[in-house]
Amino acid sequence: MDTILRENPGHLPERLYKAKFGDWLSDTRKRMPDEVFAAAFWAYSADLVAQMAQALGKREDTRRYGALRDEVRTALVKAYVAADGTVRGDNQSSYGMTLGMGHLSGELRERAEKRLLRAFEV
Repeated sequence: MDTILRENPGHLPERLYKAKFGDWLSDTRKRMPDEVFAAAFWAYSADLVAQMAQALGKREDTRRYGALRDEVRTALVKAYVAADGTVRGDNQSSYGMTLGMGHLSGELRERAEKRLLRAFEV
């Protein structure tokens, strides 16, 4: 996590940590962009590390990785989510990951949920 952050101080996976696993299960015409995939997993990973640190009673690590999760989530939303709830890629995977990993909240979450439902109709 520290190396990824050092290489990506803007909290978006632009260097070193850019997932190439990709969205191999969706329609090849409309896949989840790699940068959204990588940012979603980076924030999710930071959240898991914060939870593990909390379970181990490591307060400083809990705070640190919880803050990293929040910073990556904020950057993800700013860069890849429109005010109408559209997540870059505009497909089931983009919505499923950002919603399922807890990256969206409030009205933006509600808008993205509606767009997810529309993605199933198409």
